[in-house]
Amino acid sequence: MNFLKMRTKKRLLVLFFIFMAINIVLASRLFYLQIFPDERVLSGQLDQLMGQIPIVAPRGEIYDRNMVLLVKDATSYRIYAHPNDIEDYEATARVLSEKLGLDYESTLKKISNKSSALELMKTKVDADLANEIREETGLGISVEEDQKRYYTNGNFMSNVLGFTGYDHQGLFGIEEAYDDILSGTNGVLIYEKDANGNKIVSGSEIRKEAEAGNSILLTMDGIIQHFAETEVAAVLKETNARRALAIVSDINTGEILAMVVKPDYDLNDPWTVSQEFIDSYGD
Repeated sequence: MNFLKMRTKKRLLVLFFIFMAINIVLASRLFYLQIFPDERVLSGQLDQLMGQIPIVAPRGEIYDRNMVLLVKDATSYRIYAHPNDIEDYEATARVLSEKLGLDYESTLKKISNKSSALELMKTKVDADLANEIREETGLGISVEEDQKRYYTNGNFMSNVLGFTGYDHQGLFGIEEAYDDILSGTNGVLIYEKDANGNKIVSGSEIRKEAEAGNSILLTMDGIIQHFAETEVAAVLKETNARRALAIVSDINTGEILAMVVKPDYDLNDPWTVSQEFIDSYGD
């Protein structure tokens, strides 16, 4: 009998030490995570608690040699939808599709997708239109600041300056060649969200402002460029040529003062090209 009691006590004692060892390991791990938290754990916790919206950095401006402004950024807005916060999907889709020129059915499907916490509807929206959307939609639609590239003279110097893309990055010409100089550093808006991933209206926000890019001064002269473009356009019309170009340089320094290629396009709407341009470059 004593032997059985001793055996039982030994088993209990072993189980006690095992239980204590497990608790010590768990307590040590908990202590370590509290004092020296794992970045992956912190990242997971932040992803569950916080959402973020990018703040696009303004690009630098572009000037000719006489400090005449050729290219600048203008404030525009991005339209976001929060599907779980929208009360009337059909009415909201109707407003967005009409105001933003979007397909109604596609818009309705996008904003009623409750598995998504945030949907980007459109970028580069002008201030007046953004205010109209804000007033007519209400809860579930947010308007955030964006940047839109503005070319002061439309077609002027189009094949030299180039243009920017969807993410405000340089795609052609000076915009692309000096993208690392013109591009700024994007900021971010971090907001508190609920268990469904929706932005908490009364929740806290952290805003890191964007840093603007640097500006560029070209060797080109806007006045000489204007005369060169006028002459090239006249030659193109007189000769019925498919394409014409001209380059003007300073013979003493080699600096480019003007550079023209016709036909050209409107830098403020580079995705819409004329039939003349298609005929010239279509092959």
